[in-house]
Amino acid sequence: MVTDPSQSWPGSDERLVVKEMLNDLNSPHWEKCRNCIASYLQKSGVPAEYLDDITQNTVMSVMPGLKNFRFECRLTAWLQTIARNRKIDWYRDKAREKPPNGRVASLTEIDAEGEAKASEAVPTTEEEYLRDETSREIRDALEEYARLQKNPERVLNIFQRALYEDATQKDIAEPLNISSARVSQIIRDGLRYVREKMGRGPGSEPPAPPKPSR
Repeated sequence: MVTDPSQSWPGSDERLVVKEMLNDLNSPHWEKCRNCIASYLQKSGVPAEYLDDITQNTVMSVMPGLKNFRFECRLTAWLQTIARNRKIDWYRDKAREKPPNGRVASLTEIDAEGEAKASEAVPTTEEEYLRDETSREIRDALEEYARLQKNPERVLNIFQRALYEDATQKDIAEPLNISSARVSQIIRDGLRYVREKMGRGPGSEPPAPPKPSR
């Protein structure tokens, strides 16, 4: 019987787990965290073709926010809240698109529209500033990562489409003549590099260059 990651992780000592994730950027807890997010999204009804993309978007939000987690709720509850918001964002964007048959997609395909409206909150000026600064830091780190690759233009294109245009990995892979799995790996490697960059304090040594993409 396969154990549900959301039930077995992070275990009884959440503070120790979070501390290890913040201190050891290659900790296996990061992959367990990702699996926990994916498990929640899958159980919430996200179709398989969107699962990896929404999971990646959620991880992008978790990375800069983990250091501010105050243990006022369960870690998994905090992760699920972020995942739910990223899911709503994803489907709200999809609802604005018109498919070939002219039908506008509806948020009710996964959640009631009322949930999306209830989850909306007007950000404060400070929250807007922090979000913009974090986005800029992530973007700069991704661009730096891309420049270290053999084909920086292709890697930048993948990041642009996946993280800012909400393109699926299949849509990204086809015109580049590569597999969706390869696109997923490039994104994961880039996010790992970003996590290392954002987890190091001023004056620390830069992270080792990642393995070049093919």
